[in-house]
Amino acid sequence: MLATAPDALEADFQRFYGLNTDLIWTGELPANRAAALAANLPRQSIIWQKLNPRLAWDDQTYLLADIRDSLAFLAWENQGSLTQGRALARTTPTPRHRPA
Repeated sequence: MLATAPDALEADFQRFYGLNTDLIWTGELPANRAAALAANLPRQSIIWQKLNPRLAWDDQTYLLADIRDSLAFLAWENQGSLTQGRALARTTPTPRHRPA
């Protein structure tokens, strides 16, 4: 993580833990503790998005997109669009559907 996106990791440490990553270099924050903290950053952290763009959305955002798509399908179905040959509205594009 530190080699891939040190700026993102530093921002996440500051945002979620209130820690400065400079403490690693001074020895005030042991490397094993920094590694444990980094590995357990939440999905909303920038570093996970840098490592895997599919993690750009958290679970709640995916659920909202699923709800939106389900409601759009129900509206389409209730309008009789199935029997009239109307096309179903496009689903919400998500990071999960993009190539990694």
